[in-house]
Amino acid sequence: MDNRALKRRVEEELREMGLDAGGVELYRGKLDVFTYLGLDKDLDRARTPRVWLDCGGYLVINQTEALLTIDVNTGKFVGGADLQDTVLKTNLEAAEEIAHQLRLRNVGGIVIIDFVHMPREADREAVLQRLAESLGADKTRTRLCGFTRLGLVELTRKKAKRPLAEMLEVECPHCRGTGRVDSDETTALRIARQVQARAAEAEVEAVLVRCHSAVAAHLIGPGAAHLELLEKQTGKQVFVRGDDELPKDEFELISGAAEALRKQALPVAVGDSLTVQILEPHAKNPGSGLARLHGYALECLDCASLVGQLVQVEIVAVYRTSAVARLVENRN
Repeated sequence: MDNRALKRRVEEELREMGLDAGGVELYRGKLDVFTYLGLDKDLDRARTPRVWLDCGGYLVINQTEALLTIDVNTGKFVGGADLQDTVLKTNLEAAEEIAHQLRLRNVGGIVIIDFVHMPREADREAVLQRLAESLGADKTRTRLCGFTRLGLVELTRKKAKRPLAEMLEVECPHCRGTGRVDSDETTALRIARQVQARAAEAEVEAVLVRCHSAVAAHLIGPGAAHLELLEKQTGKQVFVRGDDELPKDEFELISGAAEALRKQALPVAVGDSLTVQILEPHAKNPGSGLARLHGYALECLDCASLVGQLVQVEIVAVYRTSAVARLVENRN
């Protein structure tokens, strides 16, 4: 909130830091002050690994426990006929942006920069000089160590305050801080292992799996081959129900009586009327079209020529992993 109390607080903190507080102004505009000054874009740039340069090149910034790495790439910038000139221009602009990002992100510790390779010594010196000049505007003590034997630039920046990322972000609960998540196949394998463990309990007749439809497709497999193998291994019935509202790496297992779980697993019943989109011709029955409901396959009779269209169908038969429907009305 932009108010007088906040203005006084900022002035007091600046004075405590030994800085001039005379330039603090109270913003009275209608727009949020961050939007008015364009700071939202800077914050976005400071929170993403990839930072684009005006020339079309980009930086890739990655923080590890030990150090910060910055990789410079020419990207979309092709420059003129001279490749070395293109590389030099990219690296010069990158040097300025790197200094800006270090201040913006409040990075402390060791920083390793991998500029685009420059065979000419004069170019390397020019880039190093531009980086030193840009770092000169940084009030936090920075030591530029120059190029290493591997052609990387090393510098250190004093750890003054918490990095911006620590103030604005928390560890991702899905990727557990790795920046990557399990593939659909990996999640399906993880589910299969837990199903085997659950099915080992003597009182369990069947297991129902509720997961994202893309994961369900891998768990069931072509022609339900994976599901049949899982049932053979466990000696229990296994039901799978797709639910696109679930994140791909989350799932739910329910164990109990087979008949009760069978009813929960089926998303449709005989006599149900619904509107579906025909996705493709059915692989085994040429006259039929294939639709899906949360990963559950629907064979729509006489719909092979209606691919891409919405149709009204009525369910006439229901099976464990698929159902059969007849065409009621075509809705283009």
